[in-house]
Amino acid sequence: MKIGIVTFSNAHNYGAVLQAWSLQTYLEKLGYHAEIVNLRLDEIDSVYRIVKRPNDYETSRLSRMTYRMNMVKTRITDSEKYHRYHNFEHFIKHVLHTTKKYSSIEELRNDTHLHYDVLIAGSDQIWNSGIPNRIDST
Repeated sequence: MKIGIVTFSNAHNYGAVLQAWSLQTYLEKLGYHAEIVNLRLDEIDSVYRIVKRPNDYETSRLSRMTYRMNMVKTRITDSEKYHRYHNFEHFIKHVLHTTKKYSSIEELRNDTHLHYDVLIAGSDQIWNSGIPNRIDST
């Protein structure tokens, strides 16, 4: 049986990441194929980002170079914050079993290859009305 886990797996806090990992691990120990639906909305990612990324319209070399220089600056001036960010990203990308990255709800809805026997809502935060309205329909 294939199970999809719908949760906030990209939040950089121990509760969110450990909840996602423990649910995934538990389901796999029961013999199911479990994966986390990797919906990475900018509303959530931007909360944890350590350096503001260039917008789509700012894709010039100068914007990309400025972004990289700001990352290096953060690594030097606030190495703890930098390493925390990268440790969470490494765990999310290499320990959690996730689908490909979806950047919008529409992109997720239009993927005809995404099929599950069961979907499990894996976080109390999915019911949090304080989270942006754009996430509600997911």
